[in-house]
Amino acid sequence: MLFIAVRSSKGSPELMRASADILVEFPSPTAKDIRRTIELVTQRPCPALPSSLGSGLGFQTIAAAIRPGTTPASCIKRLHQARERLRDEPSAASTPPLAELHGYGEAMDWGLRLMSDLESWRKGKLAFEALDRMVVLAGPPGVGKTTFVRSLAKSSGLPLHASSVADWFSSSNGYLDGVIKAMDGLFARAQADAPAVVLLDEIDAIPDRSALDSRHREWWTTMVGRMLTILDGASDHSNRLVVIGTTNYPDRLDSALVRPGRLSRIIRIEPPEAKALFGILRQRVGHDLTDQELHRIALLAVGGTGADVAGWVGSARAVARSQGRPMVAADLIHQIAPVPDLPFSVIRRVAVHESGHAVLASTLAIGRVESVRITGVGSSGGNTLVADAFKPLMTLSDIRDLAVFILAGRAAEMVVLGDASSGAGGSQDSDLAKATRLIAANHLSYGFGDGLGYLADEAGLMTALARDPSLRSIVDRDLGTIFQRALAIAQRHALQIAAVADALIERRLLTGDELRRMLDVGRDAVEPKEPGNG
Repeated sequence: MLFIAVRSSKGSPELMRASADILVEFPSPTAKDIRRTIELVTQRPCPALPSSLGSGLGFQTIAAAIRPGTTPASCIKRLHQARERLRDEPSAASTPPLAELHGYGEAMDWGLRLMSDLESWRKGKLAFEALDRMVVLAGPPGVGKTTFVRSLAKSSGLPLHASSVADWFSSSNGYLDGVIKAMDGLFARAQADAPAVVLLDEIDAIPDRSALDSRHREWWTTMVGRMLTILDGASDHSNRLVVIGTTNYPDRLDSALVRPGRLSRIIRIEPPEAKALFGILRQRVGHDLTDQELHRIALLAVGGTGADVAGWVGSARAVARSQGRPMVAADLIHQIAPVPDLPFSVIRRVAVHESGHAVLASTLAIGRVESVRITGVGSSGGNTLVADAFKPLMTLSDIRDLAVFILAGRAAEMVVLGDASSGAGGSQDSDLAKATRLIAANHLSYGFGDGLGYLADEAGLMTALARDPSLRSIVDRDLGTIFQRALAIAQRHALQIAAVADALIERRLLTGDELRRMLDVGRDAVEPKEPGNG
């Protein structure tokens, strides 16, 4: 006689369900059941419990809260804490299916492939160990790494066991043995629920051993070693676990964590582009706004994350509610890009600067301008969004045109306003920094200088410039020539730059189509390519 226990019949292979003679489903334990169990385990009387205490808690969670050698009061406290954590987590009903998420790129491809493979496993067509099931999701805060994992678990029909290093400390005595027991407990509970998903949130809190100082190395090395052993076990063919780590800082991970057989690779999730933001906005807004309104809002929201969208929509709805009316597009726009409290002269300068980028991108046929704005996410400045500005393979002429486009904002300020501001420089992401790196790469990486030697990668370009005065002089000479060309083109299109700037001051954002209609760019209006060498 063979008995097989599973958390849910949905989590077992179809072949097993079809061949079973009897399927027995046990109801969740009642408050009376939990009380009697506490008394049996602790050998002490337990007071009456609220009827909802165990509601929503799995068997393993309840069992982990009721420990021998402790008091009924401490068991009840742990059950209440488990209920609080359950309330803090998004409900299954509020978690969207994986296929309805937007902006996840490679992570979405991996997740959908895993779901397909899980279905093949359930049908007996694929061994579980053949699944690509142990990865790290990396990306900046707010891009939805945890949401992705919850959606994957829900859509796959697998229970989710989520934890973090902070949880292991808070749920234990904080000493090494207690933290390791908490780690072991997480995977033991998941294995009892297998097949299951394990989420190791903020896994970079497990430190890179090579970066530890001597005072803490022994303590953390033991913990890291235990985690490596656990991951080795989780990848074994007998353990049916999907293990996903998340991190904002993939460069801080111990190299032994992210190798085949453990967390096999790092999948990056970047902030969503305009198309994905439109989908996220539509999910949050429902049918309250039109597609046309949301397309414009999505362009304004570029630079934001899914978490930002949730906050913006919530705040916009609250404002509308307080005024006793439905939410309108202006409510959402105000949350995403509030009108900057700046002097008009500053707003006009920003508009002229961005107009210069947009007009010269169009006249030089640099990619395709998707939008230009003078206010938006994260700053009081502007942004010109150009698709496909960087080609996979570029000639010297392409690179020089791209550098002209990068310096076009500063050139437009000088042509229209009579002088330039500091807006083109000041940071490693500034126009001047980008143009400098691009031209330095001509001489150090691309073979477009006096020699063909490969002398520096992208990360080493600025260091090479700092160390070589003659190279600095050559790059500065090239930048000067390119800027003079940018000035000449801006002078020829000064009226267009001023007109686009005026429109930006009035509307704050122009779509690519609106810009092209204003410029009415035809074949004759496109600037000729500057000849280059090979």
